[in-house]
Amino acid sequence: MCGFLHVVATITPIGERQLRRERPGSPGFDIDAVTDTDLVEPASPPAPVTMDDLERVICDTAFRPPGIAVRGLGPREYAFQQPGLAREVRISTDAAYYEQNADNVELWSPGNPTFPPLTIRPDAVQVERLVDLFKLKSKTVPTPC
Repeated sequence: MCGFLHVVATITPIGERQLRRERPGSPGFDIDAVTDTDLVEPASPPAPVTMDDLERVICDTAFRPPGIAVRGLGPREYAFQQPGLAREVRISTDAAYYEQNADNVELWSPGNPTFPPLTIRPDAVQVERLVDLFKLKSKTVPTPC
């Protein structure tokens, strides 16, 4: 037992000295050497769908997918029901409101489980932004929910 402890105690300092010899003066990674230009995210194109667009979809039955029922609860906040849900779910199209109430509100946007899956039909109109589709399809000014 004593021999084992002696060997371990003797090997450790030699190993550390060997590492220092192999990498003399190597400072390692210096976070301060990273410049702000290295961290700049490239500009991205504008989103094809905005939260205002989704607000219009949720409020206008002409744009809402079939089977979705919406009941207004407050500004940009709704009781939402769709096929497959056992009960109504609170949703919002206001990202700031969602951030403050994330424990009991869902942000109704692509990627959220409450958001309907995208289906593209053969007769679909090709547009770059959702708002362009609104202009094509809507003949009246939308009314708030």
